[in-house]
Amino acid sequence: MPFERTAVILFSLLAACSKPTGSYEGRIVDPWTGSGRGGVKVIARAPNDVADAACQVTEGTTSSDGTFRLERTCADVTYTLRLDDPKLFAPDLPAVKGGTEEKGANDIAAWRIPGSAGVYLLHDDKLASMPTNAPVEGAWIKGSDKKEVATYPTSIPDPVPTIQPGDVLILSGASTISRLKVYPMIHHPGPVTLELASGAGMKVSDAWYLGYDFKSDREFDKVSAKLDESKVKSIGAEASAVRMIPADALPPGRYAFLGDEDSRMLIVDVGPAGAAPAPPK
Repeated sequence: MPFERTAVILFSLLAACSKPTGSYEGRIVDPWTGSGRGGVKVIARAPNDVADAACQVTEGTTSSDGTFRLERTCADVTYTLRLDDPKLFAPDLPAVKGGTEEKGANDIAAWRIPGSAGVYLLHDDKLASMPTNAPVEGAWIKGSDKKEVATYPTSIPDPVPTIQPGDVLILSGASTISRLKVYPMIHHPGPVTLELASGAGMKVSDAWYLGYDFKSDREFDKVSAKLDESKVKSIGAEASAVRMIPADALPPGRYAFLGDEDSRMLIVDVGPAGAAPAPPK
């Protein structure tokens, strides 16, 4: 019958259209080193309106050099890729058009991220939390009409965490990024006489001041951290926002990270392990 013949033809055409014949080959890399990321599962998913189960999902896992291959993609289907690792973020994953043999033109950068708010150290592609490690103290600088506050830690951690060449300090979460500021720490053997709220003087010796290079009780230079923003990488937004500061974005030295209202700070040394902090210039 004509109806049955038409149904058979339509079914045959649909089957031909949805036959999974394509493939896609790409490479996932660590953007800090350029090395391939092995063992990463890559999942390609078709839009929700694709009814053919054979065309809905395909996946592959990267080899040791970061390459992967997605088999059995369907013609007329555009796939969205994702990495099956919540601590890898790849903002430039391509859309894959199925049904043809395709190879990605560029490597895909997959950034290692914490997945939760805070400060972290990335060393050899492994993340470690960096908690605050020193209490904050401060008092007014004499002669400044209580406009300049000298801030310093009451103790220095032993040892001070070191950000070595190749390491990356990561600020995770929009609130962490907006709150924390970085200050160079400048040592002064003292004593420096600071002014308390009562107006009384307080002598402070052997202190690391945040952003102040004292010449005398009343004379000082204000020093800012020379952060090379061209080397800093920021990705994501809100809770997923990440600000990544590689070791070579700061000159060697000692630095403090803290917010305006914080009672504790994070102190780090930047430079080769065991190197003394750079003297103020």
